[in-house]
Amino acid sequence: MNLLLCPVEGGSLDPEILWMPEDRERLSLFRTPVDRERFLLGRLMLRFLWQEHEDGPVADLCWGPAGKPAWNRVGASSFSISHSGEWVGLAWRKEGELGLDLETLSRPRPWERLSRRYFSAGEQACVDSQESFLRMWCRKEARLKADGGGLGGGISSLDTSADPDWHYWELEEQTELFAALVWQGEKQIPKLCRIDKSQLL
Repeated sequence: MNLLLCPVEGGSLDPEILWMPEDRERLSLFRTPVDRERFLLGRLMLRFLWQEHEDGPVADLCWGPAGKPAWNRVGASSFSISHSGEWVGLAWRKEGELGLDLETLSRPRPWERLSRRYFSAGEQACVDSQESFLRMWCRKEARLKADGGGLGGGISSLDTSADPDWHYWELEEQTELFAALVWQGEKQIPKLCRIDKSQLL
């Protein structure tokens, strides 16, 4: 289990890093430079993952019914990608699904109202601030990503405080970046690596 975190800062990436022709069309749909850069960085991180841990030319991506991306190659690693603010994260494992979510303190949220609407009683008991709200939100969204449903999978009906079949890991560093990783199977501590763009090229 691995987690790679990379900041968007560090210069603009060349679209030539894209290996799928349809990604150039996707890139053209982003309206702001930071959105374009996050998209390019996510693809660069995926290309890095493939070149470091898989064989042969970089495989194309495919998408599940709810939009979860995966390698279009039997036996390839499972991965989950997320971005928020100035950060992009990529988690992967050789076998089994997983979900990753990142959130940043980039803007204040009405956390008390959102907690009452989307969190179970057990989850609300763990939330008493903007920071603890973001940690819980990360847990829930990462869990839904692991299932392949994303937010459309029913975030209000999911209770992560009573979810014994899944393992949850959270970034413990006291920064403005919050991250949660969720998976089934063997309990382990993910290998965390912070990296910059130059190390991916």
